[in-house]
Amino acid sequence: MIKRAIILALVLFFGLATPLAAAESDGVISGQVVNGSPGGGVTANLELTLEALAANATEPVVTPGQADDEGNFSFTGLNTDTSYTYFVTATYLDITYYSQPVTFAAEETAKTTEVDVYETTEGDADLSIALSHTIILADTDGLSITEFFIFQNGGGYTYIGSEEALNGARITALLPIPSTASNIQLGSEVGDNAIFTDQGLAYIAPIIPGYTQVTYAYRIDGTMSEYTFTRRLEITQSIYEFLVQGAGQIESQELTRENSLTIQDVTYDYFSGESVPAGQTVTVQLSGLPQDTSQQTVLWVLVTLIVLGGGLAFFLRRGGRRMAPEARGGQEEQLLSQIARLDDEFEAGEIDEEDYRLKRSRLKNSLVRMRQRPGVGGE
Repeated sequence: MIKRAIILALVLFFGLATPLAAAESDGVISGQVVNGSPGGGVTANLELTLEALAANATEPVVTPGQADDEGNFSFTGLNTDTSYTYFVTATYLDITYYSQPVTFAAEETAKTTEVDVYETTEGDADLSIALSHTIILADTDGLSITEFFIFQNGGGYTYIGSEEALNGARITALLPIPSTASNIQLGSEVGDNAIFTDQGLAYIAPIIPGYTQVTYAYRIDGTMSEYTFTRRLEITQSIYEFLVQGAGQIESQELTRENSLTIQDVTYDYFSGESVPAGQTVTVQLSGLPQDTSQQTVLWVLVTLIVLGGGLAFFLRRGGRRMAPEARGGQEEQLLSQIARLDDEFEAGEIDEEDYRLKRSRLKNSLVRMRQRPGVGGE
């Protein structure tokens, strides 16, 4: 299972946007489309794509393909430079699934991968929250709050939700957010997959088997000496961690006070709860809120960058093991670098808005698929 984790750092690097090199290429990526659901349906002859993303490119090169009668596929003539990242995608029941990211090692010319697809379900019996954080930074102008979730689909079917929202989209999770929230920032892995409804902020993307990360942040503005934070989810939470910096006194009946945590030279009061059942309300009373904002503004900027950039590095607290495979970390940093560079180009007026939105969306999608994979961390 996933053990207690904390957000440690944001890594953003900058690169130059370059097209794919026109070099002699002899790389081959082959594999199979596999239906991972019990008694799953046929995967023969599914249409596929191969997305190739150079280390400093701002958009992938897409090559169409098709699985054969047994779901097998092969893409040839590929650039084997170690800086290239490839994804094989397959669309099944109107949901697009992705392979693990594929890269060639030095002098390697052949790689194999698998694209897992699933049947769908409207039932949420296998859905839970493996881990979630609330991080609060208090200042004299209000509260800056970051919410982070790892949803776990422990079944063999993709959960598509049963409740319809706007334009036919289905709600797969209601995300807690106060009605007084302002300056809402959605994480790069959320993007267009969240909408505001009468019930609040709704996540509308299908949740595939394995782990799915969701992050967002918001402000509660106003001068206040105390604040009552409440959270209620209709999904069972295995581990809930609550961190706050800047409150003089913190009380909660549902959470247990742990030893304080120091992250990036900032000390947080730390509370946690385990096996929080669906429907239970967690309440935390904050009082003695600060008067000096000199440090808080800097902290909020950092949190905002983490949410928007998606550059979260997750470590298990015991033993310091990464939850995500090490090989994936460098690829995520490359994607974050490309997003940062693209943002700079847009702010400098070097790229028009339509082109910027399109390229950024593609990069974010690549980042999402790299993280939405089964088997993240745990024992």
